[in-house]
Amino acid sequence: MSAYGRGFQDLCPADRYCVPSANFPEQSQLQPLVDGECPDYAGLKEQGRDILPKVSELAEVMGHALRANFVSVGPLKAEARSTEKVSKDYGGDWRRLLDVCRFTVVVDSMRKMQDALALLKDRDDVDVVRVKSGFCVECKHMATTGGYRDVKLNVRHKFNGHIFEVQMQLLSFYLIKRELGHALYTWSRTLDLSCIVVPSDIMGTTSKERVQDMLRIAWRRCEEARRESGDRSLKAMTSKIHLAKIANIASDRQTVKQTTLSLVEDLNFLKSASNSDIIEILLLAASTQCFDSAMSLNFCEQAMEKMKASLPEAEEEWDTTDVIMMARIREILAFHAKLSAKTSDALDHYLVVYDVFQGLLSIDHPKMMGVKTEIGVCRIDLGHREEGKQLLHEVFDTCSHKVKKSKASFELGRAYELENNWVQALKFYTLTFDNRVQDLGKTHPAAGTALLAVGRCHLGAGDVEKARDDFQQAMDIFGQVLQANSNSVSMYNDNKRNQFEAAELGLQQCLSDA
Repeated sequence: MSAYGRGFQDLCPADRYCVPSANFPEQSQLQPLVDGECPDYAGLKEQGRDILPKVSELAEVMGHALRANFVSVGPLKAEARSTEKVSKDYGGDWRRLLDVCRFTVVVDSMRKMQDALALLKDRDDVDVVRVKSGFCVECKHMATTGGYRDVKLNVRHKFNGHIFEVQMQLLSFYLIKRELGHALYTWSRTLDLSCIVVPSDIMGTTSKERVQDMLRIAWRRCEEARRESGDRSLKAMTSKIHLAKIANIASDRQTVKQTTLSLVEDLNFLKSASNSDIIEILLLAASTQCFDSAMSLNFCEQAMEKMKASLPEAEEEWDTTDVIMMARIREILAFHAKLSAKTSDALDHYLVVYDVFQGLLSIDHPKMMGVKTEIGVCRIDLGHREEGKQLLHEVFDTCSHKVKKSKASFELGRAYELENNWVQALKFYTLTFDNRVQDLGKTHPAAGTALLAVGRCHLGAGDVEKARDDFQQAMDIFGQVLQANSNSVSMYNDNKRNQFEAAELGLQQCLSDA
């Protein structure tokens, strides 16, 4: 049985009772006439454009009411795809095309799907005219065939009579589709669109075993693409982009570096690469610390320039994908601003990023927690310590995502260390260290970073013996990293070298104080 079939069988009894029923009216649902005549694509596009702001507002209302995992309002369906569908499926009848305007809602239970249907039926401005349910009892044969399931609603807006589509996806099936289905090549793009844009956003919600499975599959697909189309083909480029992203999630530094360097070299040869793929490569180069800080920042600035050149001047004309991509670029710019001690600039970027994702995600989404942590850090560095600590405590107290909570804990340790409050600082640093050892192992560089901080606290509190052990272990961890990458110049190596030197200095101070 396929993953979809198992997913269907694994639905809890409560969810099975909440399965939305299919409703197919005998008479086909049709788009309204335009001046008494059957519309063409231009007519349907105009109808869809007229209601798009209202549909976007409805999507936002549904997302908040349902505490949806993800809501996305798609751009109006393109003419080429619309023409193909009308010609192939509808015999040239444009009135039967019902998804020119559409949005997607991902929820974690069938009950929420029923709640969404009830919400729409209770509204005065729309009518639900058709329900296409892949979960209803009439479709239970799909449990053995393993077909993908969702619920599609055709909804007529009373403003102009135009019918739009609401696609409701169950989170478990959504993840199966993205991680195990035929669209594995687009899996990492899907992470971007759902605002899971850095490794720590997904670790803690996806098992290590699943990530390793995805990494192995991505490697295999990458090799297949190279054999079939050549190492510098568009197909190979696409597969390498996804391999690099999954390797980053899996903390496989060697694969990240090898693949990212290859992609940057490919930019000089792939003249037919799409603008979006070029931007993805530039963002990988800017964010994976494979290059020095100046080059990384330059890659990010190039991505920003290309993105701006491809967008309409009016931001209200940007679709959700464009808005998220700009937020991703801003987040990387914020990171580089912090490195350059331009904390005010970093804060400005993070506030914009937070505002963007706030309109798309629930307040407790890992991405929201991560950006909120960075805002807190910037507040502290700008001298607003109490305000910054309050934000960090809010994340630490409310976040259920293990990695994001650990990050907030580390930054709280740093905040209390700045106040020489060694007891509180040690408490939060130790929590972070324990979490990183459990997740990544005691020799991982991230564990070394936490151990270095623990050592500073022990030294500050006067426990020289413990501090000496902490610094020595941290030196051993960072020394192994530097030895393995002795011929490499990158932000990552520079950072580990600085940490090695800090641990060495701490150890020398311990020896002088002994």
